[in-house]
Amino acid sequence: MESRLRELRLQKKVSQGEVADAIHVTRQAYSYYENGKREPSLEIIMRLADYFGVTIDYLTCRSNVRVAPEDLQLPDDMLHQLKETSQQNIAELWQYLNFLDMKDEKKTRKTGNKKS
Repeated sequence: MESRLRELRLQKKVSQGEVADAIHVTRQAYSYYENGKREPSLEIIMRLADYFGVTIDYLTCRSNVRVAPEDLQLPDDMLHQLKETSQQNIAELWQYLNFLDMKDEKKTRKTGNKKS
């Protein structure tokens, strides 16, 4: 989970202190979470997931799916199609989306531009 916390914080371009303030802990406590020196409580994990806009499973590395499908703002026909497709196809779709994200991140690093 530590690597996810750091990754999400850096992507959001905020300091440890800013995250700590947002989730109502000290900067030192948050630093311990990010460095693996202390495990956050379930309440803190929920606050972190809300702050970063990700699922608890993503935050705790149980999944690579950042956002729950029901939280995505997709057209109704796309949501219907997702509900009707197989779990295998959904898994492949998530892998492809992760691939696209990585591709965008590499492109951003090369050009120095912000990801849109």
